[in-house]
Amino acid sequence: MDAWVVIDRKSITTRLVIPGWSILPHYFLSLFPKDNLIILNPFILDQNQWELYVKSTFINKKVRLKFQKLEQGFNLKINQVFIFSMGLQWVAQHAQELYRLPCDIVSPSTNYNAHEIDQMIINLNKSYPALLKAFYRRCFDSNSDWMWWKTNQLETHIDNNNSKILIDWLDIYGRIKVDIPDLKNINVWVDLNDKIGVKPSLNLEYTQINPIKGHILRCF
Repeated sequence: MDAWVVIDRKSITTRLVIPGWSILPHYFLSLFPKDNLIILNPFILDQNQWELYVKSTFINKKVRLKFQKLEQGFNLKINQVFIFSMGLQWVAQHAQELYRLPCDIVSPSTNYNAHEIDQMIINLNKSYPALLKAFYRRCFDSNSDWMWWKTNQLETHIDNNNSKILIDWLDIYGRIKVDIPDLKNINVWVDLNDKIGVKPSLNLEYTQINPIKGHILRCF
């Protein structure tokens, strides 16, 4: 069963979010401050750790954690899908039906360098805080955006991620090669100078391609 964070803000828009590698739910809470959110939560699986995480990051927010398969559905009707980074590989493996909904695919890579994946796994085993910090630093185009992440997100992401889970994700999804469907309902947001992964081809007839700066968005 998958773990989903459900936040009902009584909004007319409900966004289902598939995160990228190591990205925790509270980041999307600030990225989408008005939407109802249904967020895949594959990185915090221990119940005690989850409760501590919620207390420190979802202050005064009503948050539910649901364990179910995506096809079982939610009480909230999904209007929009947000697929981030390596979350694209998760969708390709588990939930290709999401491509039929209005989709924003952000910072996608069609595949990743196998040697880089192997090296990340080695470094995660040595010191996952150091590896995470170095990885996140590569995600930002500007020093100001990096300082925003460092101040508001870095510590929580280091404290609440788990090296074994991160290694498993890299080993499974980091080795999958995917293609982005060429559909009118899909918007791709990508920085072609982003050094993380192999960027998708832009020779698409229907899919809308939008430029961004950096790998992790500060606002959307």
